[in-house]
Amino acid sequence: MPLMPGTKRRDKLAADFTCLYQITVAMLITATVQKTDIVYMNAIFISRNGPFITVFSALRFFITSFSPKKIKLKKLEASSQN
Repeated sequence: MPLMPGTKRRDKLAADFTCLYQITVAMLITATVQKTDIVYMNAIFISRNGPFITVFSALRFFITSFSPKKIKLKKLEASSQN
């Protein structure tokens, strides 16, 4: 599908990445509120210029590595070894 008249390609890309940022923040808030580990998350963005496929494996690793449950487990393991 062609771009609307007067719309630049970089403006469309900026809008796509703004949407990606908002979804990422929403996922972080959801994961924090629920206090659960994220097993796997991905999002597919279909834009007028073609598909944007983003896999949040780095985000999954970050959230699961620093979740409150795992931090407590690490502290318990450290105290039990002493």
